[in-house]
Amino acid sequence: MSKSNIINKNKLADDIKLWGKELGFQEIGFTNIDLSKAEKNLKKWLDMKFHGEMYYMEKHGLKRSRPDVLIPNTISVISARMNYLTADEESTKSLLDHPKTAYISRYALGRDYHKVLRQRLKRLGEKIEASVSNFGYRVFVDSAPVLEKPLAEKAGLGWIGKHTNLIDKKTGSWFFLGELYTDLALPISTPSQGHCGSCHECIDVCPTQAIIAPYVLDARRCISYLTIELRDAKRTLNNDQQMAVSFILFLSNLSIIPFSMYLPYKCQKTPSNSHLQDPSESFFVFVFWPDMAYYFCFYGWF
Repeated sequence: MSKSNIINKNKLADDIKLWGKELGFQEIGFTNIDLSKAEKNLKKWLDMKFHGEMYYMEKHGLKRSRPDVLIPNTISVISARMNYLTADEESTKSLLDHPKTAYISRYALGRDYHKVLRQRLKRLGEKIEASVSNFGYRVFVDSAPVLEKPLAEKAGLGWIGKHTNLIDKKTGSWFFLGELYTDLALPISTPSQGHCGSCHECIDVCPTQAIIAPYVLDARRCISYLTIELRDAKRTLNNDQQMAVSFILFLSNLSIIPFSMYLPYKCQKTPSNSHLQDPSESFFVFVFWPDMAYYFCFYGWF
């Protein structure tokens, strides 16, 4: 008899969501491993060479789009979302136009989010394992070839916008994602539906025109790529790119995202965002505008 037949899967799913909230995750969702649509889009993106010098995007073959090839016996994926915007960070907007200030992406403040999420996802896996014997799982937080955004969209955590990032109606794009690949069959969450409509503000405002079409990002133009992935940026940046990144030091980009406007600020502080410096005492400042959002516009295979 399979494990899925001897447990109450619906109750377990509810328990996992409860345990996730206790561990600081705002949303938990479940999906199967069918990424056939995302696989086609990824292949097209790679064929167009939009990944630039990120050769690791192509070297893993089908492992990125087929979870059971990366981790044999994977049946379901638990997708987790943790917000990182807190109300007290709004004070940084006062230094937005400071002439001696440079920008670094907000999420990089505090402790390394990879470690924070990985530790908490491991604890979530341990809780599930204590409830279900012989529970096989593997935790991922940007640590392997994983299509985290398509998985999160299928798991109901948000939808992929025209800027290729995941968006939630209540929290915009101010969150981290992590996954548990598991050999346990779980109830599938309702996938998120898109709400971008005819809006194209993210495309219009991109300072390097990296979003070349709705749902298509040329990473070679993206500020995130230019400031962190391109190893010889001084040699390869043209004048327009140099102007675009002149005050942006690390993984940053501007986009008007309606769903990031006027957020309710209900995110609790976590170890990933609680050790924040006073922006008045630091050269590095995080941008915050009530009607604009910094986001990690990167790896846009959609």
